[in-house]
Amino acid sequence: MRSIVLILTCIAMSGCSGLGPDHLERSRGAYIEALAQTDREELLANIIRLRYREAPVFMQISSITAAPSLEVGVDSDLAIGPGEAQTGIVKPNLTYKQSPTIVYQPLLGKDFARELLVPLGLPSVLLMIENGWPIPTVLKTTVSAVNGIEASGESAALFAEVLELFAVLSQRRQLALGTSVSGAKAPGDPLRLRLTPDGRASTEGQRLIAALRLDPQLESYSFQLGLDGDGETIALRTRPLLAVMEFLSRGVELPPKDQDFAWTGSATALPDLRIRASRAQPPLSFISLQRRGHWFWIEDNDIASRETFALLRLLFNLQAQKDGSGGGVQLTLPVR
Repeated sequence: MRSIVLILTCIAMSGCSGLGPDHLERSRGAYIEALAQTDREELLANIIRLRYREAPVFMQISSITAAPSLEVGVDSDLAIGPGEAQTGIVKPNLTYKQSPTIVYQPLLGKDFARELLVPLGLPSVLLMIENGWPIPTVLKTTVSAVNGIEASGESAALFAEVLELFAVLSQRRQLALGTSVSGAKAPGDPLRLRLTPDGRASTEGQRLIAALRLDPQLESYSFQLGLDGDGETIALRTRPLLAVMEFLSRGVELPPKDQDFAWTGSATALPDLRIRASRAQPPLSFISLQRRGHWFWIEDNDIASRETFALLRLLFNLQAQKDGSGGGVQLTLPVR
């Protein structure tokens, strides 16, 4: 019996020594994938809610605590035979348990509502461009006017042309963003848009300068929030985060039975986000969910939609995500 206990103790000690690293290796990837999947589903669900004139609802995961444990025990059966003869059967029992606790924090209150309704800050918009998102995609998603050219109404066609000119010049590397012409960065330097000599001399560059009413003698222009620039600046009127999501919701394909929810506003460019709809579950998708008796999804090979979807996620984190340090309602759920 003592030898069995000794063996079990050795097994338990060897198991505990590798429990932490082994648990991390097995579980970290699974938690990351689950967080990424549910995060995409929540964002997609809220875009669809806005398409159907419903208010968005957000639930932030504040923390996940996992406490793996290994319990060691012994099960024994004692059999009594003729006379004083006895036989005993000892069975080792090892039990691995994992009891994660997930803390949810609903995003509520006037502070969160204010972040949804206040226009995006210029740094947030320009950060996306500086970090590799295409200028046309960022401006189409986050901006409702450039130097007074509205994204909707009578100037919608000119707005679309300006975005196309940005795209062409960017692809040719004739348009770039930087903190100064020389490239020397000083604290607090704003981002500037620079047209190369070839870009300024090209037909597209001249059309862009004329459309935005920029000074053709300058080689770079600064950004500002506002309605109109002054020849040296490009004025951007940014959308609030809620308006960004509402704009992206126009990319949701409506089932035939839901055509009453079709967009009836003034003419505007469609977002770089396509959310398909059908009764049948898609065989392959980047993200999909079921609502109102239909499946809604983003196609797995739709790079533009995936890019715009990721852009929205980052903008939401910058503008509205809580850091978890404040008060508010929290919901703690133990997972068994």
